[in-house]
Amino acid sequence: RGFAAVGAANLEWRNLGFDFIPTNGFQQVECKDGQWGEGVFKAEHSISVHPMANVLHYGQSLFEGFKTFHTKDGAVKTFRDDLSYQRMAHGAKRLHM
Repeated sequence: RGFAAVGAANLEWRNLGFDFIPTNGFQQVECKDGQWGEGVFKAEHSISVHPMANVLHYGQSLFEGFKTFHTKDGAVKTFRDDLSYQRMAHGAKRLHM
């Protein structure tokens, strides 16, 4: 799939903070007919948004990013996904979504 081997980045785990950390790209996964696809890795540094996207034209939209990372043992973990879910649910409730 074009993914680097776990541990290939040689991260300094003790020095990782919550600052902006440049990456090689992002994983894009789409949902179609209620099913999530396998996703594709995009070796890009930004995302594109169509000029007619509802978020730009009086539409309602929420975004909550999940921080995902490899652990030393090779597992993939998400950072405090419970809090991300709570923030998303709170925002959706406030917007009556």
